Amino acid sequence: MNDPGDTFCQERVAFNGRIVADATHEIQNHFAVIKEYSGLMNDLIRAPVQDVSDGFSRCLDITGKINDRASRAAKMVDVLNRFAHRGDRPTGRFSINEVVEDLALLLQRAAAQRRILLNVSHGRKNIEAENDASIFQYLLFSLTQPLIDMMEENGAIIYTISRGRQKAPMIEIDASGIFLSKVSIADLMRPELLKVCLDRLGGSIAEDQTPGKRFRLMLTISSTA
Repeated sequence: MNDPGDTFCQERVAFNGRIVADATHEIQNHFAVIKEYSGLMNDLIRAPVQDVSDGFSRCLDITGKINDRASRAAKMVDVLNRFAHRGDRPTGRFSINEVVEDLALLLQRAAAQRRILLNVSHGRKNIEAENDASIFQYLLFSLTQPLIDMMEENGAIIYTISRGRQKAPMIEIDASGIFLSKVSIADLMRPELLKVCLDRLGGSIAEDQTPGKRFRLMLTISSTA
């Protein structure tokens, strides 16, 4: 029987690889579109002039699309950079809001492939914790990715960030839509791995389900682990 600690390390490595592979694939897509638009711009510039105002308008439209794609690629690079550095220290002060929003962006490609809305809801106040941001993000991923795979198209997964008892950070994962089968925490993550994560984060988790339509997880972690 595998030691839970060894399995946990293996799963973390697999998680890192999955995140990097998906993120770099998305960045490459942005670069491919930028290259396509720049080629179109080159064709417009070289084409015989017929209507200067029309050509100018089309060039402005294309440069706007190039800038949009460049901004999205740069944002993904920033998120990937933060992701890579979260494992530098086992414990440190971090923004719950930022970690959840970064994960939502990193999971957008997987969610979009199944036409599932993935969003983050929080108040104006930034909630922080002194804990292990890397394990926290791994836990959220491990609970969310299987939910995406178990939902039919046009569902939604919303992260809601707040404070629970004794002002501990609480993250609600609310999945609504049609599920391919009945869902429970054990279907999302192996119990021994979940226990390792919760023990290290000083956390707890609860679930609530409306059969076939809605599944909610309420995750609380220690603010000073």
